[in-house]
Amino acid sequence: MFRRKRREQRRTSREQARFLLSIFSIVLIGLLGAAIGIALGTRVSARVGPFDATLTLRPSATGGSVVKVAPLGEIRLRTHTGPLAVHVSLDELRAAEADRIVKDPAALSGIEEQLTRDIRDAVRELVLRAFLFGTLGAALTTALVVRRPRAVLVGTLAGLLVMGGGGVAAAVTWDPKSLAEPQYTGLLSRAPAAIGDARDILNRFSEYRVQLSALVLNVSRLYAAGSSLPNFAPDASVVRVLHVSDIHLNPQAFDLISRLVEQFKVDVVADTGDIADWGTDSESATARGIGPLGVPYVYVRGNHDSRRTEAAVRAQPNAVVLDGQTVEIAGLRFFGKADPRFTPDKRTDNDEESQQQVMTAFAKEYAAAIAAQGNRPQIALVHDPAAAALLKGAGPLVLAGHHHERKQLDQDGTMVMIEGSTGGAGLRGLQGEKPTPLTATILYIERATGRLAAYDAVTLGGLGEESANISRKVIAPAPAADAAVVPASPSAPVPQGRHR
Repeated sequence: MFRRKRREQRRTSREQARFLLSIFSIVLIGLLGAAIGIALGTRVSARVGPFDATLTLRPSATGGSVVKVAPLGEIRLRTHTGPLAVHVSLDELRAAEADRIVKDPAALSGIEEQLTRDIRDAVRELVLRAFLFGTLGAALTTALVVRRPRAVLVGTLAGLLVMGGGGVAAAVTWDPKSLAEPQYTGLLSRAPAAIGDARDILNRFSEYRVQLSALVLNVSRLYAAGSSLPNFAPDASVVRVLHVSDIHLNPQAFDLISRLVEQFKVDVVADTGDIADWGTDSESATARGIGPLGVPYVYVRGNHDSRRTEAAVRAQPNAVVLDGQTVEIAGLRFFGKADPRFTPDKRTDNDEESQQQVMTAFAKEYAAAIAAQGNRPQIALVHDPAAAALLKGAGPLVLAGHHHERKQLDQDGTMVMIEGSTGGAGLRGLQGEKPTPLTATILYIERATGRLAAYDAVTLGGLGEESANISRKVIAPAPAADAAVVPASPSAPVPQGRHR
């Protein structure tokens, strides 16, 4: 009798354990189904002020909110605690709305109320979708795995309880102060160190953008004014090469480049580096301006461009990335070599002697690489003009950048054309009293000989200087010479300019 009773008790205990384990498994299945439903179904496209945004809910151990600002990085806010985090992606700034705000600052008076209303409506829709798709996900997943009506009910209730509990937890732990204490990741985390006070820079950039837009439109007038420039009639016998450099993330640079390509019928764009500022993945979106240009885009990496930046350029249609090879484009031979340095953070780049040694070695390597080319290139690209210091004789036309200041050097028959900054040095160019102007140069190169016949230097003024300027220089033919490019004396100094 006693033994039978103990066996029944053990059997009852095992049945209870199996029952509890079964319930626990069903609850887990329901929660997994709810998570899948939320992940697949909670995606809301909404207008948030002047932005087109996408809001999603994602399972999270800590909750909070994440705002993705492409290509600059993310802003993380500890808005709440709970099993779900809110992710907001600012997809696009609507040009019409932005122009309205810029032209009429009074429109900003109601922007806070509009943003609050838009976000509230979007989050309300997001929460409703979460309950709907979370419930459906829990029910369908439980039905597929267990296939018992009661089990489906238990799984569905488990999903609803967790979602309801998560909503209550978010409401109870909501912290409005978190909006004033954001955490930045990606490029945004470095912005204060890179460009100073963000509020002042952005306030000035809004004004600068309006003026710059007007200046870019005036480029067509520059083209029309070409007939009054010194006697030179570019025709089919010349190749038109647009030299740009040091874009530094400024999207307006590609607006300018696109306009120049169209108006001046450019055949090739030659970019001597520093498309990026920090070389991060989030900056790679800037390279998307290359494809729509519709002409070959020859590029060498600058000291602010990482390998990831180079890969992003290489992935664009029409892009040609050079690093130690010669390619023929539009009948001209282009040679280029990437900058050996990656020094985006100037706070840690204090070893000038070491940098001098690196560039001295690179200049020797650069001169030897050009001399070794079986068919001498007609245009050589490099980011830092110091690399061309050891070229001499009737060498190629060398295009460079780096110093954010336009200059031409004649080094014993080798012309080095240093471009300014086609991106106006990016946001950091707004720090000084006068923002850095946007510059680019159209080179007219004889197709048959590869000789630079003339060039048009285009300059768009900065903030407070509403000017668009073009100047042409016609290059007189030099006496016939076909000397080889040879390295100068190994002891020859490499001139160093300001390090950008």
